[in-house]
Amino acid sequence: EVAKRPDRNQHPLHLRPIASPTRPPPAMLQRLQHWLGTDSEHGRSLIVIVMAVFLDMLAVSFFVPLLPFYWKNLGVRPELLGFVSSVYQLSQIVSGVVLGYVGDHILGRKGVMLLSFVGSAVSYALAALSYKGGWVWGVVLSRVIVGLVKQTMTISRAAITSMTNEEERISVLSSLRASLTLAFMIGPTIGGLLSKWFDRSTPAYIASGIFVANSALVYFMLPEDKDLYNAPAKG
Repeated sequence: EVAKRPDRNQHPLHLRPIASPTRPPPAMLQRLQHWLGTDSEHGRSLIVIVMAVFLDMLAVSFFVPLLPFYWKNLGVRPELLGFVSSVYQLSQIVSGVVLGYVGDHILGRKGVMLLSFVGSAVSYALAALSYKGGWVWGVVLSRVIVGLVKQTMTISRAAITSMTNEEERISVLSSLRASLTLAFMIGPTIGGLLSKWFDRSTPAYIASGIFVANSALVYFMLPEDKDLYNAPAKG
């Protein structure tokens, strides 16, 4: 007797798509979106942005509190301390204008976020290597690099504004600020412990690794800008 082929109408399991292992369950997405206070169609992208900003600021808070020790141990003279400490701010002034234009007209905001994270990874690795090697100008160069490429908050706020209406925007930006506060609460403690247990270059190496992970998160989880950010702000 010929075996009957199963009727798919009687077996709805055959029609169920296999869940992608890279996507969180819908219930988790809903809970995270509820935490952000948004029902936006871009809820997943908003979650990725908040996570990326949290990791960014966590990495920064590992390293930046240790900079005075870097300058002191590398023998920076007091009269030069103001200069080497200000190169980051000077670079930020330049990049604020340039990267804003690049994000809107050339690379898109996703591209600028990737540039920010990859450049920060290179900068922090250079700072760690230079500190270990006793090369003070290598640390100065690392601050120039990160100042030129890092506009995470500016780009993130612009992306959030494009993806939310006025009511949702307030809630999402509040969640963003909460993630920043959390990062700066725990980051310096972790960086200090790493510095104590190993040496002062370790937090910079780990921060560089976090920026590499952040680059992967944004590259694989955020959609392209042309479909997401270029629309005018809602609300």
